[in-house]
Amino acid sequence: MTSQNRFAAVLVAVHWAIGVPMLVLGGLYAVPRAFHADTVPTRIAGGVVPVLGLVIMIACISTLMRRAARVGGNIFERRWFARYYVEVFAATGIYAALSVLCGVLAPSVRSPVERVALAVAPMLGVALILAAIVRWIGRADEFHKQRQLRSIALAAAVTAVWTWSYGFFEVVGFPRLSMFWVWPVMVTAWGIANLTMAILEK
Repeated sequence: MTSQNRFAAVLVAVHWAIGVPMLVLGGLYAVPRAFHADTVPTRIAGGVVPVLGLVIMIACISTLMRRAARVGGNIFERRWFARYYVEVFAATGIYAALSVLCGVLAPSVRSPVERVALAVAPMLGVALILAAIVRWIGRADEFHKQRQLRSIALAAAVTAVWTWSYGFFEVVGFPRLSMFWVWPVMVTAWGIANLTMAILEK
Protein backbone atom coordinates (compact mmCIF):
# COMPACT_ATOMS: atom_id res chain seq x y z
CA MET A 1 0.00 0.00 0.00
CA THR A 2 1.39 3.40 -1.03
CA SER A 3 1.66 6.33 1.37
CA GLN A 4 -1.27 8.06 -0.39
CA ASN A 5 -3.47 4.99 0.01
CA ARG A 6 -2.46 4.69 3.66
CA PHE A 7 -3.38 8.33 4.24
CA ALA A 8 -6.76 7.79 2.57
CA ALA A 9 -7.31 4.70 4.74
CA VAL A 10 -6.50 6.74 7.87
CA LEU A 11 -9.02 9.40 6.85
CA VAL A 12 -11.71 6.77 6.31
CA ALA A 13 -10.86 5.18 9.67
CA VAL A 14 -11.01 8.55 11.49
CA HIS A 15 -14.33 9.35 9.81
CA TRP A 16 -15.96 6.07 10.85
CA ALA A 17 -14.14 5.37 14.13
CA ILE A 18 -14.16 8.90 15.60
CA GLY A 19 -16.40 11.31 13.69
CA VAL A 20 -19.45 9.08 13.22
CA PRO A 21 -19.49 7.70 16.80
CA MET A 22 -19.14 11.22 18.24
CA LEU A 23 -22.04 12.44 16.11
CA VAL A 24 -24.26 9.41 16.76
CA LEU A 25 -23.46 8.83 20.43
CA GLY A 26 -23.53 12.57 21.07
CA GLY A 27 -27.05 12.62 19.66
CA LEU A 28 -28.01 9.53 21.66
CA TYR A 29 -26.58 10.54 25.03
CA ALA A 30 -25.04 14.01 25.24
CA VAL A 31 -27.87 16.00 23.65
CA PRO A 32 -30.75 14.30 25.56
CA ARG A 33 -28.86 14.72 28.84
CA ALA A 34 -28.25 18.38 28.02
CA PHE A 35 -32.03 18.86 28.13
CA HIS A 36 -31.95 18.05 31.86
CA ALA A 37 -28.65 19.69 32.85
CA ASP A 38 -28.71 22.35 35.57
CA THR A 39 -26.22 24.85 34.11
CA VAL A 40 -25.89 26.47 30.69
CA PRO A 41 -22.19 25.49 30.22
CA THR A 42 -23.10 21.84 30.87
CA ARG A 43 -25.92 22.02 28.34
CA ILE A 44 -23.63 23.61 25.74
CA ALA A 45 -20.94 20.98 26.42
CA GLY A 46 -23.51 18.27 25.70
CA GLY A 47 -24.10 19.76 22.27
CA VAL A 48 -20.40 20.17 21.46
CA VAL A 49 -19.83 16.41 21.18
CA PRO A 50 -22.02 15.78 18.09
CA VAL A 51 -20.93 19.09 16.54
CA LEU A 52 -17.26 18.14 16.89
CA GLY A 53 -18.04 14.73 15.39
CA LEU A 54 -19.69 16.47 12.42
CA VAL A 55 -16.64 18.72 11.95
CA ILE A 56 -14.33 15.69 11.91
CA MET A 57 -16.55 13.93 9.36
CA ILE A 58 -16.65 17.00 7.09
CA ALA A 59 -12.86 17.43 7.30
CA CYS A 60 -12.23 13.79 6.37
CA ILE A 61 -14.73 13.68 3.50
CA SER A 62 -13.66 17.04 2.03
CA THR A 63 -10.01 15.95 2.12
CA LEU A 64 -10.86 12.67 0.38
CA MET A 65 -12.90 14.52 -2.27
CA ARG A 66 -10.02 16.94 -2.97
CA ARG A 67 -7.60 14.05 -3.29
CA ALA A 68 -9.98 12.28 -5.68
CA ALA A 69 -10.18 15.43 -7.81
CA ARG A 70 -6.37 15.66 -7.99
CA VAL A 71 -5.87 12.07 -9.15
CA GLY A 72 -8.73 12.13 -11.68
CA GLY A 73 -11.47 9.54 -11.85
CA ASN A 74 -15.15 9.69 -12.79
CA ILE A 75 -16.13 13.40 -12.82
CA PHE A 76 -19.86 12.63 -12.63
CA GLU A 77 -19.41 10.45 -9.54
CA ARG A 78 -17.22 13.07 -7.85
CA ARG A 79 -19.83 15.79 -8.47
CA TRP A 80 -22.64 13.43 -7.50
CA PHE A 81 -21.03 12.50 -4.20
CA ALA A 82 -19.76 16.05 -3.53
CA ARG A 83 -23.26 17.52 -3.87
CA TYR A 84 -24.69 14.77 -1.68
CA TYR A 85 -22.12 15.37 1.08
CA VAL A 86 -22.69 19.14 0.97
CA GLU A 87 -26.45 18.61 1.33
CA VAL A 88 -26.29 15.95 4.04
CA PHE A 89 -23.63 17.75 6.11
CA ALA A 90 -25.53 21.05 5.88
CA ALA A 91 -28.68 19.23 7.06
CA THR A 92 -26.73 17.51 9.84
CA GLY A 93 -25.35 20.89 10.89
CA ILE A 94 -28.90 22.24 11.15
CA TYR A 95 -29.85 19.20 13.24
CA ALA A 96 -26.86 19.65 15.55
CA ALA A 97 -27.45 23.40 15.94
CA LEU A 98 -31.14 22.92 16.74
CA SER A 99 -30.27 20.13 19.19
CA VAL A 100 -27.85 22.39 21.04
CA LEU A 101 -30.33 25.27 21.03
CA CYS A 102 -33.11 23.03 22.36
CA GLY A 103 -30.80 21.63 25.02
CA VAL A 104 -29.99 25.15 26.21
CA LEU A 105 -33.59 26.41 26.18
CA ALA A 106 -35.58 23.34 27.26
CA PRO A 107 -34.89 23.48 31.04
CA SER A 108 -36.22 27.05 31.25
CA VAL A 109 -39.41 26.32 29.29
CA ARG A 110 -42.39 25.28 31.38
CA SER A 111 -45.21 25.13 28.84
CA PRO A 112 -45.82 21.51 27.69
CA VAL A 113 -46.65 22.71 24.17
CA GLU A 114 -43.43 24.72 23.91
CA ARG A 115 -41.37 21.81 25.27
CA VAL A 116 -42.87 19.49 22.63
CA ALA A 117 -42.10 22.08 19.94
CA LEU A 118 -38.49 22.29 21.16
CA ALA A 119 -38.16 18.52 21.19
CA VAL A 120 -39.49 18.25 17.61
CA ALA A 121 -37.43 21.17 16.22
CA PRO A 122 -34.25 19.10 15.50
CA MET A 123 -36.35 16.86 13.24
CA LEU A 124 -36.16 19.63 10.62
CA GLY A 125 -32.51 18.66 10.17
CA VAL A 126 -33.41 14.96 10.02
CA ALA A 127 -36.06 15.68 7.35
CA LEU A 128 -33.46 17.56 5.30
CA ILE A 129 -31.03 14.62 5.65
CA LEU A 130 -33.69 12.24 4.33
CA ALA A 131 -34.46 14.63 1.46
CA ALA A 132 -30.73 14.72 0.57
CA ILE A 133 -30.61 10.90 0.52
CA VAL A 134 -33.69 10.74 -1.72
CA ARG A 135 -32.15 13.27 -4.15
CA TRP A 136 -28.82 11.40 -4.04
CA ILE A 137 -30.45 8.13 -5.08
CA GLY A 138 -32.56 9.93 -7.67
CA ARG A 139 -29.43 11.35 -9.37
CA ALA A 140 -27.65 7.98 -9.40
CA ASP A 141 -27.35 5.69 -12.41
CA GLU A 142 -29.07 2.29 -12.52
CA PHE A 143 -26.03 0.45 -11.13
CA HIS A 144 -25.85 2.63 -8.02
CA LYS A 145 -29.63 2.60 -7.61
CA GLN A 146 -29.61 -1.19 -7.55
CA ARG A 147 -26.78 -1.21 -5.00
CA GLN A 148 -28.61 1.27 -2.78
CA LEU A 149 -31.85 -0.70 -3.05
CA ARG A 150 -30.09 -3.88 -1.92
CA SER A 151 -28.16 -2.17 0.88
CA ILE A 152 -31.25 -0.36 2.21
CA ALA A 153 -33.24 -3.61 2.08
CA LEU A 154 -30.49 -5.39 4.05
CA ALA A 155 -30.31 -2.51 6.55
CA ALA A 156 -34.07 -2.60 7.07
CA ALA A 157 -33.93 -6.38 7.61
CA VAL A 158 -31.06 -6.10 10.11
CA THR A 159 -32.84 -3.30 11.99
CA ALA A 160 -36.10 -5.27 12.09
CA VAL A 161 -34.40 -8.40 13.42
CA TRP A 162 -32.39 -6.42 15.98
CA THR A 163 -35.33 -4.38 17.34
CA TRP A 164 -37.64 -7.38 17.50
CA SER A 165 -35.00 -9.58 19.15
CA TYR A 166 -33.97 -6.94 21.66
CA GLY A 167 -37.62 -6.49 22.62
CA PHE A 168 -37.54 -10.07 23.92
CA PHE A 169 -34.21 -9.43 25.67
CA GLU A 170 -35.79 -6.50 27.54
CA VAL A 171 -38.54 -8.84 28.75
CA VAL A 172 -35.92 -11.04 30.44
CA GLY A 173 -34.12 -8.14 32.13
CA PHE A 174 -31.84 -6.46 29.58
CA PRO A 175 -31.64 -2.62 29.80
CA ARG A 176 -34.39 -0.74 28.01
CA LEU A 177 -33.04 1.23 25.06
CA SER A 178 -34.26 4.53 23.71
CA MET A 179 -35.91 4.84 20.29
CA PHE A 180 -32.89 6.99 19.43
CA TRP A 181 -31.02 3.71 18.79
CA VAL A 182 -33.13 2.57 15.82
CA TRP A 183 -31.92 5.09 13.24
CA PRO A 184 -28.16 4.76 14.05
CA VAL A 185 -28.44 0.96 13.84
CA MET A 186 -30.13 1.20 10.43
CA VAL A 187 -27.61 3.75 9.12
CA THR A 188 -24.69 1.63 10.35
CA ALA A 189 -26.12 -1.49 8.71
CA TRP A 190 -26.70 0.47 5.50
CA GLY A 191 -23.14 1.78 5.49
CA ILE A 192 -21.63 -1.67 6.15
CA ALA A 193 -23.78 -3.26 3.42
CA ASN A 194 -22.81 -0.50 0.98
CA LEU A 195 -19.10 -0.80 1.76
CA THR A 196 -19.17 -4.60 1.54
CA MET A 197 -20.90 -4.52 -1.84
CA ALA A 198 -18.44 -1.93 -3.16
CA ILE A 199 -15.50 -4.12 -2.09
CA LEU A 200 -16.97 -7.35 -3.48
CA GLU A 201 -17.92 -5.77 -6.81
CA LYS A 202 -14.41 -4.45 -7.50
